Amino acid sequence: MNISIALILDLRSIIQQTLIIKFYNAPNTSCDTISSFKAYSVTNWQSFKSYISTPKKQVAPIIGDLFNNLTHYLWDIAGFQYLDDNNLLDKIDKVLVGPYDFFNLGDVFPEIGKDKIEVFDSSLDLYKSIIENNYCAVKLVECFINQKLADRIYQTSLKKCSKLFLEEVEQSRQNFPVLWITIRSSRRIWTSQVQGIANIIKKLSVDFPNLGIIFDGWSRTEKSSKNDEVSIATEIAMMEKIIAMIPPEINTHNAIGRMTYEKAVWVHAIDLHISSLGAGMCFTVWLVNKPGVGHGNTTFTKWETHQGTAFPSCRENATEPLVSLSIDKITDEDNSFWGTRNYDCDWNAIYDEVMKIINGLSEKDKIPDIN
Repeated sequence: MNISIALILDLRSIIQQTLIIKFYNAPNTSCDTISSFKAYSVTNWQSFKSYISTPKKQVAPIIGDLFNNLTHYLWDIAGFQYLDDNNLLDKIDKVLVGPYDFFNLGDVFPEIGKDKIEVFDSSLDLYKSIIENNYCAVKLVECFINQKLADRIYQTSLKKCSKLFLEEVEQSRQNFPVLWITIRSSRRIWTSQVQGIANIIKKLSVDFPNLGIIFDGWSRTEKSSKNDEVSIATEIAMMEKIIAMIPPEINTHNAIGRMTYEKAVWVHAIDLHISSLGAGMCFTVWLVNKPGVGHGNTTFTKWETHQGTAFPSCRENATEPLVSLSIDKITDEDNSFWGTRNYDCDWNAIYDEVMKIINGLSEKDKIPDIN
């Protein structure tokens, strides 16, 4: 028998007995991750065998891998802020950055030094570096966004924005109220969002003729992929359908497909938001602490309401909790996994909550000019 085939068969006999311990009900995530790990280990068997046989390893923080998700990325980058707050950032010798680096770690934390940061275009390349260099890769997770980190991201992002873009941001600030609305085209979709959002905007414009709308959706990063472009095109098409249904005199702006650093600046210009529960809240709640209404399927809504990832416990200097719809205003599409399950909800219920927020605002609540 070919020796490489024998090694693979030997490894298969071991990994078929894998024990996976799940701490919460996310059946797809853990299995997919373990399957990828198995595949990487089989295809790099000699290096893998050497790695597990060498006890002494160099600790290397890792960020931007496993999840192409802004929420998880912010938790990871908050871990680096924790190190900085405790004067430990200079203790890092090496940082491994995966393909999902939403804000460019080296720009946000220049203290680390570019020579200590190793960037990878794929998870496989990152895996190879770990086993070939005998790293003990660790995730620095901190589920709390403090003001210092939010300010870091804002100042870093502001430096990257063009003059033309900042002029559009300033133009959008001339409206009141400025409403940020997130469109979502994959997983946990509000099925009637095009019509629902159009209805909300039309009804608001009756009482607020100077209303301004910023449409949010999928972002671009400095490493955007083909999948990103598909999502962006889909959501822009949805936005265009909404715009076709609302009065033409309403000022609208498109943040869909904008760079993450541009959104991190633009979101400071808003007064309130309508966001999908999950990553849609990262800009509006965690980076700028703006009031708003969140919507999601029944299970995700209950989970967010009780666990509080959008609530003050996860954000320093938080003003108030995100307003979630009551469960009786939401209808799940089916009984599939809660992390991907689509739903419908009552747009009137969102409108009512938005009106309550606007009535608590005034022109003086608008933040100073961006600087």
